[in-house]
Amino acid sequence: PEPKGSVREDLESGLLQELEQEKRQIIEPTDVPLTNDDSSELPETSIMRIIGLGRDDEAIESAEMQVADGNDPAADTMNPAVSNEIDLIGREMSRIMQELSDGEKDPTKRLPIEPVITAAKEAVQNSPSVLQIGSSLDLYSAQKDEITAGKRPQVSASVGGGNRKFETESSGSVVSNSGAYQSRSVSASQLLFDFGSVDNRIDATDFRGKAADAELRAIKGQIFLDAISAFYEVQRSLLQLRLARENVNSRRAFVEFVRDRADLGASSAADVVRAESRVAEAMDLMSSAAQSLARSQAVYRQYYGKEAQPYALPREISVEELDFLDLESYLESHPDAVRTRLLVDAAQNDYEAVVGQQRGALNFQASMSQTKNPGSSNFLDDRTLTLNFESKLYAGGSKAALLRQSEAQLAQAKFERDRVYLDIQRNLRDAFAEYEGKLAGVSARILVTEGAENSYEISKEMYAFSRISLFELLKTQEELFSAGQRLIDSIVDRALSKYRLLHAAQQLPEVIFEG
Repeated sequence: PEPKGSVREDLESGLLQELEQEKRQIIEPTDVPLTNDDSSELPETSIMRIIGLGRDDEAIESAEMQVADGNDPAADTMNPAVSNEIDLIGREMSRIMQELSDGEKDPTKRLPIEPVITAAKEAVQNSPSVLQIGSSLDLYSAQKDEITAGKRPQVSASVGGGNRKFETESSGSVVSNSGAYQSRSVSASQLLFDFGSVDNRIDATDFRGKAADAELRAIKGQIFLDAISAFYEVQRSLLQLRLARENVNSRRAFVEFVRDRADLGASSAADVVRAESRVAEAMDLMSSAAQSLARSQAVYRQYYGKEAQPYALPREISVEELDFLDLESYLESHPDAVRTRLLVDAAQNDYEAVVGQQRGALNFQASMSQTKNPGSSNFLDDRTLTLNFESKLYAGGSKAALLRQSEAQLAQAKFERDRVYLDIQRNLRDAFAEYEGKLAGVSARILVTEGAENSYEISKEMYAFSRISLFELLKTQEELFSAGQRLIDSIVDRALSKYRLLHAAQQLPEVIFEG
């Protein structure tokens, strides 16, 4: 029978005081026995006295648990004050979080990062974007060769034949001639001076080729970042799904435990219903985690061409080489900044090429031809040497229009350069701020997770002896699950923030592809 009135209140007050005293004994190291001999005896706890278990009974129950579960006596022992059934609930969830915490404390326990880097590099090399930029480099090289050919001698030849009819005047009379006609000729020309038009066009094409090379470097870094992000997102989803599955198992175990208590009269039918409703909620969370995994697997296949396998979380890349005090020093070497500067130089050369072209060009020309007219049996020679300067005096306004177009393209290139500079500076500051925030967030999440684990273990013990309600126990279990989710997210986000910081400083090519 339950104690009533003041007797019950006095009993509960006394139990709370004894629990607080035992908690202080656990915290204080002087109260913990340092040896394993018979002189160090542990006092009975108040909970053990409540359920009628002394030290002799404890040994018997411990042996019974080991026989029932098939565990080795050297294995981890259960809390003697709590039933074996409830003590095992949520054990796998705690183990997942413990593995993550151990990896933070000792990174050597994690898997190596090198296989991940190698796979991401292969994904970069096989990317269509990289292959496309590589083909554009060949295009600029061919264009440069075409323009350069304009400075070399140009030689042409022609051969022709047919019928010709012409009239000549002889002794005051007109004589008509007709018959077969043949001609053959060879001509050559050499550009001597064009006010730098061809040279500027060559330089402009060369600058565009170098800009494409800088763009290729930036694209490689971006694709590598995307490939690494796809890997981490899949591992995040796998861990979240594993945690959600253990959450479902824990909720189901709670249902069985509450049913057993209800059979013994320690819990009500309403408790069973509430526990079962939490199983449905956990199933919904696991379904969402499975959908997230499917989406991340689809992105992963785009880069790696296969399904991702569970790899856990590998060791993280180092960012110690970055100068955090002067991040903007990476601005000048950033591929996007280099690309826009080169495009400005190319636009400047295009403008100067248009100006030179409108001034004219000086050419040397030589030609030799032979013709055979009707009525003639021999070829007649014709040799010509010419020094020619040609310039358009008026072209209907097209010269001024071309000049304005070149000026506008030059101005646009300069504006684009300034815009890219500002974007790079902002991205550098944002990436560094994100990295600092994620770095501090992991330590806080570990502390929160440890607190949630301790709270959950205490709540299980208290619920086993009807010290708290089922709602409070399930709440602490939900807090443990939520803490595990946030811990996984914080560790993955911190790893990704390192790669984003390296990408913002454009040090990924140096760190990954060159060393």
